[in-house]
Amino acid sequence: MSVSRMRSITYIHFFLLIANETTPQILAATVKLISEKLTVMREIIGDRTEKDACLTWEDYKTMTFTHL
Repeated sequence: MSVSRMRSITYIHFFLLIANETTPQILAATVKLISEKLTVMREIIGDRTEKDACLTWEDYKTMTFTHL
């Protein structure tokens, strides 16, 4: 199950709304969102060819939830 496009847009609007000098809160909310949505984390770490490798820009661009 992945995050729907509409829900992703809602999250982005929410983050922009509360983003007035609240970078730490946004980072905390992002970490909380990823930790609560295990499918996001599984996709981040599951599609890599080398399991010990760091996340690359190419990995990020291939993730479906990053394409809005």
